[in-house]
Amino acid sequence: MCSYIANQLNLPNTLFFSHCRIVFGLLYPAYYSYKAIKTRNVTEYVKWMMYWIVFALFYNVETIADLLISW
Repeated sequence: MCSYIANQLNLPNTLFFSHCRIVFGLLYPAYYSYKAIKTRNVTEYVKWMMYWIVFALFYNVETIADLLISW
């Protein structure tokens, strides 16, 4: 789907996918995390905080693996 949109807009894939990753990986969850905290909905709060914990775990593992593999 994203590659189809990128081809239709004549965007380089790396630029388009980096923007998709930012929007769907950070901005969307950040907005709904804020919304869950603001409304004090505990089930939504737990769901989004779990997302951020897993996101941070993957981010750190990726960074360490990149450092180890790159040299």
